[in-house]
Amino acid sequence: GPLDSTCAIGHDVGVLTTVDLDHQAILGESIQEITREKSRIATAGKPFIIAEGTHSDLAAEIAVSHGAIPEVISDDDRLPPSVLFPQRLNAAVGLTALESVAGVKPWTVDEIQTATELIELPGRLELLSGPPPLLLDGAHTPLSLAAFTGCFQSYCGSVPGALLLGMMQDKDAISSLAPVAELIPPPSIVSITVPSPRGLPASQLANIIESLGIRCQPLDEPQQGLAWMMEKAAAGVPTAATGSMLLAGWIRRHWGEPLH
Repeated sequence: GPLDSTCAIGHDVGVLTTVDLDHQAILGESIQEITREKSRIATAGKPFIIAEGTHSDLAAEIAVSHGAIPEVISDDDRLPPSVLFPQRLNAAVGLTALESVAGVKPWTVDEIQTATELIELPGRLELLSGPPPLLLDGAHTPLSLAAFTGCFQSYCGSVPGALLLGMMQDKDAISSLAPVAELIPPPSIVSITVPSPRGLPASQLANIIESLGIRCQPLDEPQQGLAWMMEKAAAGVPTAATGSMLLAGWIRRHWGEPLH
């Protein structure tokens, strides 16, 4: 939204991807309030590319009121079938944004195929090969954690997995973690405190998780959680970590290091 540091730079095209419950103390308590705040980046005479969703009609209305040129995007049939939601929607929006800039030629199917093969998204449904392997994701909102849960279910199959969770204090943990309760069979879950002053204490996170009907063991130190995951993964248990981009970065730095 307008308060983001990137808005210090003038833009030729505005982009609004999926809107979810995040940074509510600053942006608003509902999807509608957050949409209104974020859509204020729409600029008169400039394209405003919007990801289709419950927010898109409101975003387009606000863009028009700002004199911008809105376009709602749902998909792009040039994308290969291997690109799945939510990254498929993000990619379609990104392509439209690129191609709305004057002088940029439309991408060919072959160029898009090459791009999807080459692109890497660290900390976004990323499989660290290890050894041992780990599914790592920085999901921290209801939509992103629902996408992670679906991926984790496929990763585990019919085998109970192991899941490490850590979140920030300003996130809607109850709504975000609700999809985790639907995992079958239920995984072993450990909570840790994200190594940040904003980190939600592991014991509080464990209480939230257990309020959803899932057993969770809190661990006081992040290194303990890292050791727990490495032990599970080394034993062949499908293992994953999620809940925070900062946590994903911290795990990514330390995964595979010898434990002391």
